[in-house]
Amino acid sequence: MSDNTTTPKPADEQKPAAAPETETIIDTQPAADALATLDAELEESIRPTVAKAVEILLDAVEHERSVHRKDIAEISIHSDGVVRMLTRGRVRRSLRVAAFTPDATGEDSE
Repeated sequence: MSDNTTTPKPADEQKPAAAPETETIIDTQPAADALATLDAELEESIRPTVAKAVEILLDAVEHERSVHRKDIAEISIHSDGVVRMLTRGRVRRSLRVAAFTPDATGEDSE
């Protein structure tokens, strides 16, 4: 006859009992609302400067480089005060904007 008893496993081989699952619900809406308000305020405060920088870049590129606005594919403004532009023909142009760096010379580079 066979023995139907099982021998207990050593403690290191036993699986720990699963902790009961709990669900925690955190209301993040107040934080999301605050971030949205801050984002809107920041956008409103920098929009005129960004718009001016883009206009300066577009005017300079059209005047100095004979690149038309319709040929511009991408514009980016960087923390170092440089506005960079990429044309549809993949030509890169950049311009240091005095509005972002008051000590800048305003000269552009390729």
